[in-house]
Amino acid sequence: MKGLQNLRKATPLLILGILAAIGLASAALLSYYGQAVGTATVNQSVQLDGTMCAPTQEDPFNGCTVTHTATGVAGDVIWSDADDSTDGNQPHTLENTATQAQAEVDISSTWDGSEIINVTYYAAGTDELCGTEDDVLLADEDENREGFQLILGPQDEVLLCIAYQTAINTATGEYTVTTIISPVIPPPVGEGSLIIEGSY
Repeated sequence: MKGLQNLRKATPLLILGILAAIGLASAALLSYYGQAVGTATVNQSVQLDGTMCAPTQEDPFNGCTVTHTATGVAGDVIWSDADDSTDGNQPHTLENTATQAQAEVDISSTWDGSEIINVTYYAAGTDELCGTEDDVLLADEDENREGFQLILGPQDEVLLCIAYQTAINTATGEYTVTTIISPVIPPPVGEGSLIIEGSY
């Protein structure tokens, strides 16, 4: 009789223990079956002359490059030309192809020697040509060569003109200026996988 009374007292505790074990097992199954893991392939939205600028987390300076060999008369301003024609007044097209997000880009130039005094960046005006009076000044890069940042809105486009000012006493020759346009990559947030959790 005493054993039966002990069994009656222990039964609720035993039932609660079994229910707790079942609940934990169910919660584990829900957690396991409640995840959807996927990956996303993302292309860079910034393009220069129709070519995607493609910096990576490993190489953030793998941007678009404009290399121009300046030829002209000493003391003159020489314009980079997008189509390498002799007139030197075709702008480069810098575009953000994203439909909802703005893009920030670093633009800087490098050159050797003192023959190039500075590099100036303009946005072509309404005539869509470089070197005209309605060009809009974006930045002036002197011997400090610090470059500048430009923010492009969603589906925004800038007709980029690059001007090289030569020194008045420049010796005869060809001088190369390299301009690098590199999208600014924000720091990584996760491992690159999207995990959606919930009970289904």
